[in-house]
Amino acid sequence: MKMVPNSEESRFNKIEKLVFGVSILALIYSVLSNSYIDINGFLTIDSTHFLRLAQSLKDGNGFYVYSWTNSGELKFFSTWPIGYPLSIYLVSNISSLDVFWSSKIINIICSILIIFSVKKYLKSGFSMIPLIFISGSFLNIFSYTMTESLFGLGLVLYVLQTYELSTAGSKKKLIFGFFAFALAFTSRYIGAYLLIFNLFLIFQAYKNNKSSLRHLILLLIFCSVYVAAYLFINKASSGFTTYSHAYITYESSYEIIIQFIKKLFEELNLIMASVRFNSNIIVATLSSFLSVCFIYYLSVFLIRKKTKDFTLNSLSNNFLCSGVLYLIIVFFWRLTIWFSPFSYRILFPATLLIFIGIILKLISKEDLWGKEFKRIYVVFCFIAMSSFMFNIIYKQTIYNEITYKQNIERIMEKYNQVEEGSAVIFGERQLDYKRTDIIPLKPYYLPLFSKVETKNEFNERISKFNEIYFNIPGFCKKPYSTLSGDRNMNCISENKKIHFFDKEIIGFIKENSKKNIFKINQIK
Repeated sequence: MKMVPNSEESRFNKIEKLVFGVSILALIYSVLSNSYIDINGFLTIDSTHFLRLAQSLKDGNGFYVYSWTNSGELKFFSTWPIGYPLSIYLVSNISSLDVFWSSKIINIICSILIIFSVKKYLKSGFSMIPLIFISGSFLNIFSYTMTESLFGLGLVLYVLQTYELSTAGSKKKLIFGFFAFALAFTSRYIGAYLLIFNLFLIFQAYKNNKSSLRHLILLLIFCSVYVAAYLFINKASSGFTTYSHAYITYESSYEIIIQFIKKLFEELNLIMASVRFNSNIIVATLSSFLSVCFIYYLSVFLIRKKTKDFTLNSLSNNFLCSGVLYLIIVFFWRLTIWFSPFSYRILFPATLLIFIGIILKLISKEDLWGKEFKRIYVVFCFIAMSSFMFNIIYKQTIYNEITYKQNIERIMEKYNQVEEGSAVIFGERQLDYKRTDIIPLKPYYLPLFSKVETKNEFNERISKFNEIYFNIPGFCKKPYSTLSGDRNMNCISENKKIHFFDKEIIGFIKENSKKNIFKINQIK
């Protein structure tokens, strides 16, 4: 290995520490400022469900929430795992923050824990890890109240712990590995794919290190029992193992494949959080070109250089393997079951694992003071800085909507006269966690359900309520999405592929479009 003068090594270490600290501060600022400035507080429709359960726990209702799918009855929360809402509740109780801001704190904590968990294995080059988190789509991921932050932490910890278990098995590492799996699975059901990754590790251990075989097999058994027990409790409590409404996808395989390839390409853009050429054609083109060039140069470097640190190289392979495996599974799952279209949110787990794997691979190849590594490091710093400046500083500067706080004040004032226990049809999604005393209602719609609910069927379902309010929703060309740019979380559509409701119900909305919120007995 090439010897480096102490002065040069010291200088590089100082730069590393500075970049490391600044990157983490930039990440924290991004999460908090995005959440404050954005009209929806970087919430999705799913986010409001997580916050509703967290608030339900604070209100003393346990893991039960009012559901708009079954006449507004309290229903066991099983559509998603309870891990993320539970963590929000715990932080909210400890900090006295409301559930909204507690979710943002969770995201920050998870991101920092991921960074420091990987940093533990690196003597140098560690500043490249937080640089990932302020590059491209990562900035958005950790701003949104979504399960990805906790899920990502569980995945990273599992890969690290199973690597430790593979090298030298112990009861302590076995317990930590199980905890990491439980964290991942209890955040997102797809975390069960780690069982398949565990089989790969068992096969690897059988060939190379049979001393760790017993602990890996025990880990697989414990994790499998945990999954079975969790799903059994879901079934017993709600009647469903996971999703209460899961349907075969309506898209063709060709559409899904094209969508998948397109979003994978967008993930290569390390500057723009979401590539939309129609709105930012110059920036999108330049950032895509720079990102592709950088990735190409990095790939050539990795192929050409010999491995110097075999420990890091082996750990890198585990990260890459787990990331690619996730991509394969989520792709084939999407071919059969309908859920959100491919986006950087769906692809994030793979992107996180693969990027960490690439950085570990890079560091294992060469002494960190070589000219080529310095060149890669400088370009990566430039890309991360550009990403932060464009996605945070620039976008927040030109932002011209009301803030999250102002929007919440507007909504709360609007529903100020709505009595406790009232049912509200098409109420703002923020009511899910700000007014848990209100029962949300909505007709069944495509594509979430197998068929639309007719006006008469819906009237029959709401007939049990004494006080019913109807809020006029907006119309949308696209479903609300973290990528689409549509700011309406409560939109309806006449397009059968997106939030499509019964024609008579749509007609009722159009007839009363000039109204705001009003009382009804039934939809006429």
